[in-house]
Amino acid sequence: MSELKKLHGLIVTIPTIKGIIPLSKLIDFCVDSEFGDINYADLVFRKIDTPSVYIWNSMIRGFVNAHHPRMSMLLYRQMIENGYSPDHFTFPFVLKASCLISAQECGKCIHSCIVKSGFEADSYTATGLLHMYVSCADTKSGLKVFDNIPKWNVVAWACLIAGFPRFGMGDEVVMALEGGVDTCTL
Repeated sequence: MSELKKLHGLIVTIPTIKGIIPLSKLIDFCVDSEFGDINYADLVFRKIDTPSVYIWNSMIRGFVNAHHPRMSMLLYRQMIENGYSPDHFTFPFVLKASCLISAQECGKCIHSCIVKSGFEADSYTATGLLHMYVSCADTKSGLKVFDNIPKWNVVAWACLIAGFPRFGMGDEVVMALEGGVDTCTL
């Protein structure tokens, strides 16, 4: 971590490398690496005047993966309040955060934002929605989302198969499998 802090010092002091891209790489290392430090990433993030959507996403992802889902949700809210538009990389992580804190109402609000921004057809976002609804035991909404996901999406099938039996909905999974196996290329 001391080497990383030295590198950070160079990024901040040398004008030729002072910029958003080196800082985004630094934040990525802090949130993704086993040697990283989410608190240090947050410190760097707070010093950036105009973080890119990529950096916002990195921080949201980092807090979710560091088991701080409430902080992810707070950053998502700050992102929107600061005038940044979430993208298809933002939504799966805030949906995961809403699952981790069992906040289905937050998940539904995020679903509304996804529809308004046009990302409901994105496979990663739709699979995140499916996972959120299945995790919150809202199988009816989960099936509605699943019906709009291309049937070749193996992750969506896995989410459905793993989630529904936990709530005594094994028959629904079998029905979905019977209806979709013809269109699914395994």
